[in-house]
Amino acid sequence: MAKRFTTGFTRRHALLAGSAATLGACVDGGGVTTSAGDGPLTNPNQTTRIALLVPAGTADENQNKLADNLVRAAELALSDVPSAKLDMRVYSTAANPEQAAGAATQALREGAKLIVGPLLGESALAVGRVAAARGINVLTFSNNTNVAGGNIITMGNSFGNAADRLIGYASAKGFKSLAVLGSDNAAGQLAASAARGAAGRSGVSFNGNFTYPFSPQGIQSTVPGVAAKVSGNGTQALMLTADSATGLPQIGDILRQVNFAETGIKLLGLARWDIPPTTLANLGLQGGWFAIPDGRSIAVFNTRFTEKFSTAPHPLSGIAYDGVMAVATLLAEGNRGALQRSHLSRETGFKGSAGAFRILSNNTTQRVLSVAEVNNGTFRIISNAAQGFAISTS
Repeated sequence: MAKRFTTGFTRRHALLAGSAATLGACVDGGGVTTSAGDGPLTNPNQTTRIALLVPAGTADENQNKLADNLVRAAELALSDVPSAKLDMRVYSTAANPEQAAGAATQALREGAKLIVGPLLGESALAVGRVAAARGINVLTFSNNTNVAGGNIITMGNSFGNAADRLIGYASAKGFKSLAVLGSDNAAGQLAASAARGAAGRSGVSFNGNFTYPFSPQGIQSTVPGVAAKVSGNGTQALMLTADSATGLPQIGDILRQVNFAETGIKLLGLARWDIPPTTLANLGLQGGWFAIPDGRSIAVFNTRFTEKFSTAPHPLSGIAYDGVMAVATLLAEGNRGALQRSHLSRETGFKGSAGAFRILSNNTTQRVLSVAEVNNGTFRIISNAAQGFAISTS
């Protein structure tokens, strides 16, 4: 079934069925040349075709719902920049690397000059290999910075971005030594690496990465000993990498049982502690700090999405909005390099669904974040997200 919406100038169509769908008028086949290693140039006065890869077509209704939300968010971005001549086609990946590569192959065969998506890191790598052969860039929704590089840009909210914001703030408040407590799996290692890097950039001493087996039993047997160690090694702040689904409430309970608050060591959360909000009531986490997207910008995006589609957006849908918005903004400005990494990574960044964001030279995305403090079962913002980025003058 087709969904329609109208911009100020063009009627566009979206069809999420089969292997592909079309959103927009006919693409003009001329005006595109390739700049080696950076991505294709395009003519902003002619229509540019891009592909949106979403995790539809699985037996998982949650994935299908997310896919639909990603498509709608991308539509919202297009309608916000009606002067950008963009033709967007939607392809289903079934959250599968092989199908994602096949979708990318079809999209490129049909003239796509940029790929937005897919969601998962493994699929992004598969799509990136296909797109690289044509000199095409990929703006994946993944937050796995290990897949960033070459023609792949990660648009997701990364550990590194949250760590930089939180540790930078803690350093400014006098916390100059940091330890990390996280799981011994790949996600824990990635998080610990991000925290170590952020500590170095903020002038904070790194006092160790303490790990636990990724299980309730592993947490129970390990965390009390870690609490004792960090309380005696000069650590001023302890970063927890777990979220509510991967053991954070249990860790909070254990830290309360061993009276960790009495050490004066500040707890920092690399993950969102407000999802679900019930986690904020955990007594062991009171007084802790965590990074959170700009709530003011998110509220505006959520309201506009709900008004347009009569349903609230999925929390991840804004990443699709941001990817399409970046390209549309550059095209609307008449930028021939709108599909190139050197232009997508402009220092001033873009206005997105959760506030300002910009693509860095390492192909990851920096997003403005607020810092929140947990108090009495809720949180308050103690440092607001910036409204934009400071531009170097040197």
